[in-house]
Amino acid sequence: MAMRSQVWNWDLARGTTTTGSVNTATFATVCTPIKELSLWSNSTGPPYPQYTAGVTYTTGILDPNDVCFDIWYSATINAVTVDGTNRNITGLNPATTSTYIVDRGNGYKQDAIIYVIGDLPAVPNGNYQQYRVSAIYDGGLGYSTGAATTTATSGSGSGLTINIDSVTNGEIITYTITNGGSGYIVGDTVTVDGGTTSAILEITDITPTSGGSFINLGEPFSVFIEKGNKLKNKPMTKESQFIVVENFGCTPTSFFPGTSQGGGTWDLENYRGSKIRNSLGGPRAYMQFYVNTTGYFKDPDGVARDGIPGNVAPYPLTEQFNACNDRVQTPVYILPTQTWDLRLTCYNDNQSATGQETSIQVTELGQLQAFFKYTLYDGVDCLIALKLLEQNITITPENVDTFKKNLFSQNVQLEASESNEQ
Repeated sequence: MAMRSQVWNWDLARGTTTTGSVNTATFATVCTPIKELSLWSNSTGPPYPQYTAGVTYTTGILDPNDVCFDIWYSATINAVTVDGTNRNITGLNPATTSTYIVDRGNGYKQDAIIYVIGDLPAVPNGNYQQYRVSAIYDGGLGYSTGAATTTATSGSGSGLTINIDSVTNGEIITYTITNGGSGYIVGDTVTVDGGTTSAILEITDITPTSGGSFINLGEPFSVFIEKGNKLKNKPMTKESQFIVVENFGCTPTSFFPGTSQGGGTWDLENYRGSKIRNSLGGPRAYMQFYVNTTGYFKDPDGVARDGIPGNVAPYPLTEQFNACNDRVQTPVYILPTQTWDLRLTCYNDNQSATGQETSIQVTELGQLQAFFKYTLYDGVDCLIALKLLEQNITITPENVDTFKKNLFSQNVQLEASESNEQ
């Protein structure tokens, strides 16, 4: 029989992956043809590359990181006009790119730097004109307006369909989600079918329909059996067990002055990966222990409501909450044969783009978490803990050990006294 200290560390993101139907998706700019070029630098000194007006020239790439493939489809440039001195290509700018780009290639990243090989032999890092890829085709090429289906390129979701509302030169400009499908997670990508060069959409927001990585705002849930890294059953003490929860906490919330965005909401930039809504950065979480069916923390009127806020018991401790380093928390006593639980209730949507969602969906560890540290008193230690509780003495390992030492000392003295009497 002994005392054992243990820690329960809970994180919503350790639950099963949240899946659902798609609310919003954006173009995933990864590997696309060139849409616009702008001059990066002219050839500056001999030997000049010497371009010839009306001749089409091939291009190269200065940095392999500027393209998405080891082998990419190179663009070609028509030297429509050149100057008379250095014979550099002139007139190439975003407004007239379509006149100069013969083949837009594929696999380029935004801001990639390409060079145009002139009449004289050119070697990498040599003297030639360089151009920046100032725009690429996010929306693919070869599309027309109307209904379009999608094919998953990552993840296991299905059923997402869109309506292509407008196109320009075959590029998708605007679209509307007509069916959100199912089984998607944030970050999944899908290919829009029907184009000659495919547009890729990345899922940015879903309506959760299954999984353990989301919670409904305003609804308490158990960190033991409902969400996150959960147990199969609520904890229950045995007849010879007594538990004291000594330290506990959950994700705190930071408060910010904001700028009104209309509709009564406030919106600033992200704070530690979370959206700031209503001047709050974080979930606005409350924690409540339940023993059997009774809430442990009560309001002054004696009613057990949401419990204590994460800002009173923050976890983990940070510089912003260092004032809580020396906090003294009310211990939670779990008597023998009692069932107990820890429930969280959150009120702030800290992830969505609109700030008007009814749930929180986490995408990585640390966005919503909780912990508590407790000591389990078993066997004789359980009996001593109950005795200390009757005497209104704080139950700590030190007090239990002191009680045992005093009891042992009294027994020794009693035995010595009885021996003397004989």
